[in-house]
Amino acid sequence: MENFTEIFKEEADELLIQLENIMMELEITPDNPAKIGESFRCMHTIKGNAAMFGFNMISNYAHELETALDKLREGKIKVTKKFIDLMLTAADDIKQMLDSEGPLKQDVRDSSNRVIAGLKQLSGEEHKSKRPSNSENNILFPDKQLHNEAGTFKIIFRPAPDIFCSGTNPLLLLKELNELGEYTCVSDPSGIPPLHEIDPEICYLEWEIFLTTKADEDEIRNVFVFVAGSSYIEISEISDFFDDPERPENGRLGEILIERGSIDKESLEKTFKTNKKIGEVLVEQKVLSKRDLSYALAEQQHVRRINNQKSLNRQASIIKVQSEKLDLLVDLVGELVISQARLSLLSDESKTDPLHQVAGQIKRLTSNLRDGIMNVRMLPIGDTFNKYRRLIRDLSNELGKDVELVISGGETELDKTIIERLQDPLVHLIRNCMDHGIEAPKERKRAGKPEKGTVNLSACHSGASVVISIADDGKGLDQETILKKARNKGLVRRNGDIPKHEVFNMIFAPGFSTAPAVTEISGRGVGLDVVRREIEELQGMVSVSSEKGKGTCINLKIPLTLSIIDGLLITSGGQKFIIPLASVEKCLNFHVDGINSPDGNNIIQYEKDFIPYISLKEIFKLEGRNYQKQLIIVQGCTMKFGIIVDEIFGNFQTVIKPLGELYRNIGGVSGASIQGDGSIALILDINSIESVAIQINSLAESLV
Repeated sequence: MENFTEIFKEEADELLIQLENIMMELEITPDNPAKIGESFRCMHTIKGNAAMFGFNMISNYAHELETALDKLREGKIKVTKKFIDLMLTAADDIKQMLDSEGPLKQDVRDSSNRVIAGLKQLSGEEHKSKRPSNSENNILFPDKQLHNEAGTFKIIFRPAPDIFCSGTNPLLLLKELNELGEYTCVSDPSGIPPLHEIDPEICYLEWEIFLTTKADEDEIRNVFVFVAGSSYIEISEISDFFDDPERPENGRLGEILIERGSIDKESLEKTFKTNKKIGEVLVEQKVLSKRDLSYALAEQQHVRRINNQKSLNRQASIIKVQSEKLDLLVDLVGELVISQARLSLLSDESKTDPLHQVAGQIKRLTSNLRDGIMNVRMLPIGDTFNKYRRLIRDLSNELGKDVELVISGGETELDKTIIERLQDPLVHLIRNCMDHGIEAPKERKRAGKPEKGTVNLSACHSGASVVISIADDGKGLDQETILKKARNKGLVRRNGDIPKHEVFNMIFAPGFSTAPAVTEISGRGVGLDVVRREIEELQGMVSVSSEKGKGTCINLKIPLTLSIIDGLLITSGGQKFIIPLASVEKCLNFHVDGINSPDGNNIIQYEKDFIPYISLKEIFKLEGRNYQKQLIIVQGCTMKFGIIVDEIFGNFQTVIKPLGELYRNIGGVSGASIQGDGSIALILDINSIESVAIQINSLAESLV
């Protein structure tokens, strides 16, 4: 939640800056309706977001300001210097509310109330006094805020020996405390007798807990409300000892021991004359017990951790960088990866130990740098998913359907560039779910379904890829209708049974649509063709699964990034190729005698299925020597198939370089990469190559 709160504050700052600029422009052109509307939208967004994240104080204030801006839109208030002054003051007030960690200062409260009174005066509303009463203050700005600064408490919990007999489990109480905030717990096992004397119905343990929480003492005591009469419970607030980083560790622990009453100041000063840690000295001198030392050390570590977190929060800042600068960094890292590969090759050839060590170190640093730069570009896809809630709502009203959007896996991260390019395909898919998939409420009721339909939008990691699923609980795809339409359009020329996955994939053909009429939402057969083209340009795959009457699910498998990938370097016919490692499932030795190839077709038995295999040398008509001794099993968009190659060199970091204009339409190739020795390796387009394997897959299915 803290991460989302920081995002809210950042966006609110941007909106306030935008509001200030608008006010400046309105002062010059006061009759600009576009700017007036824009100012209203800014305040409306601040109000809604503040309420969502629990900033009720800001939300209440923004509501009053939004009311004044609404009256400005209606012409009930004129843009005057006083109005501009009040709005600029309001922006300053909200900034201070955002930055305030403790109770709001009285001057901000007074300023805010003066702004509200001034705006009501401009609108002609009667206001009883220039300064509202305390009751009005408390309504707008309650004294007890939701975002008070956390305090640290020490809790001593000594359960009654017979606590088990009442059915109470002390560990559940400790777990409930843990849910209140940052938590450190130390147990005292000194009361446990020898094993032969233990009574399983007696509790021998006691605990000392250190809890940093925004809850107050009463809320903490409520955890122990059912055992307070029989157990010993002591709760006290402790201070932060470590504001001065220059204070030595012994001094910090000493302060804790003195405050706890474990030792006196005189005993502590004697230990400073030795070079040993004071805890060890005090235990050796029997001034301090091991139990008291363990408690003090736990308190020291807890407070140190909390103070470190506060220090990091104070120091943390968000720097906005233009995406072009990040793209330049990625390009430079790509060139560095190529140079590092060249250095590794030279070190292997020279067989010089010092050079080999340096090359290994450069390789590790390059890999870490690559991962770091890539992580900078990664964003959670949940922000994009949430934007479609409004789309679902608008389409539901337009189509007369009741549909709910369910989101899962929003924390899954993807490259920013990929997320931006995914937005249009996802819009097309959601619109199709709403128009073609989800039935009208009456139709759903007749089918025994709930009247409210559901669209599920989810994301999850799958190796070096992310799988995004768009599923609905609608009527599903009609295989016969799709096949009939495809035959009429000439998309299917052969007779006989066609596999279900091939039929479903026909919905992505250009101009294909089963809609009886064209509407504003869909029906022209353009959307899904755009989806497939966009996903394939991202080196991704689209697959469809559906069951008539139950719903449809479309899966988009997308690589995490498009700049640098892990690839499998292979050769075929003297030419180097790279297969994206995310598509590789297994590498096997290829033996012609062991192949189950009925009727001369290229089909093998892999695990329990029959799958097709193809030869790169035959596909690209390569003239080099033909070894064909390795078989790579890959996962395509709809099926698994094998690729025969001459040799496998292993896994390499692959910097993707685009092909020139003359070579962009070559089938089976999606890009190229420069190797360490300066040679070029072509990156295979598995989706394109899969079409060759599909032609011989019908026989494979007949053998299952």
